[in-house]
Amino acid sequence: MTSTLRAVAESRFAAITRREEAAMSDIESEQQAMREKTERLRAQRLAHHAKITAEHTARMNEHRKAPHA
Repeated sequence: MTSTLRAVAESRFAAITRREEAAMSDIESEQQAMREKTERLRAQRLAHHAKITAEHTARMNEHRKAPHA
């Protein structure tokens, strides 16, 4: 009887452990996807900022080179 109860308890414990590991795996996958999305958006933002800065610098240089009337 004790060995049967032990086997049932171990089986239930194993099932709970598998569910917890699957849930953690899902959470880790979601976190990785969020990190990748954040990196992509950060790269886009920095590229946009660099483009705007370069355009502004070019306009300022053109303005400085233009003859003043």
